[in-house]
Amino acid sequence: MIQFEPLKHHRRSIRLKGYDYSKEGYYFITICCEDKAKIFGQIIDDQMILNDFGRITDEEWLNTANAAKTANFMHTSSCLTIFME
Repeated sequence: MIQFEPLKHHRRSIRLKGYDYSKEGYYFITICCEDKAKIFGQIIDDQMILNDFGRITDEEWLNTANAAKTANFMHTSSCLTIFME
């Protein structure tokens, strides 16, 4: 595991101060790939065609939403998954 170095790891939070993130609402999760690598598949005729990594990511995202429901986070659901180039 990488050790925390305050001079190197100085990211600030982009969360809204005072906002209760445990409330029901819409939240967005972004996964960025190093150097914008296209590792999840390819776009053909305006359609995203997932490769093995893309299918695994999509499946695990749905598993995460289902696990959250099982763990009594009753307001958790995955409404939409978007793979972008």
